[in-house]
Amino acid sequence: VADVIARASEALRADLIVVGSAGRGTVGRALFGSVARRLIHIARRPVVVVPAAVRVRRGESLRILAATDGSRASTAAIRFAATAVRRARRASLEVLTVGTLRRDLAVGFSAAVLALVPYEDLRESERRAADTILRKAAQAARARGVRARVRFFEPRTTRRVADLIAARARRARAHLVVVGSEGRGAVEAWAVGSVALRLVSISRRPVLLVRPARRTR
Repeated sequence: VADVIARASEALRADLIVVGSAGRGTVGRALFGSVARRLIHIARRPVVVVPAAVRVRRGESLRILAATDGSRASTAAIRFAATAVRRARRASLEVLTVGTLRRDLAVGFSAAVLALVPYEDLRESERRAADTILRKAAQAARARGVRARVRFFEPRTTRRVADLIAARARRARAHLVVVGSEGRGAVEAWAVGSVALRLVSISRRPVLLVRPARRTR
């Protein structure tokens, strides 16, 4: 079914593919994997996965949250989100990048090694990298005629990035979460723990996944 939908989206030159999802928990995610999960991997068009209704009151501004890690896919997502904001009558864009230093250290090193790590130096390096990522994201939004609010979130826990993005979307009452996806294969996505894939499976807000344009040789 997913292959047919993907081919139809190309034939129709669709701007978006919209699918629903109600899968939650281990079993729910396994069931969800049939159509929506495969579409995320194979579709060249942006895919919106809608887990539940998100109401927008009359006269209310549309709130879009875009998450970025500075990758090519993330830049494509920022541009797509900014274009959507520009075309909407009333809309705002928040761009978020999440620090991973605490989780990276906790997962990759023992307590004995961590005692020798220059944590504050690494923390400052991460902040500088985040500033660069957000500056480029803001520039990408301005190129589309949109002024984005940028935010660096430095977690105090080792929670996954996708969980933190989903939590921020709830707090910000975002109507849509936009992320980039390189469309990795199922095996690779399992190995690297794709942020986009997990976000789709846990978010209670609609998630839009944007693929970057194919590189030309």
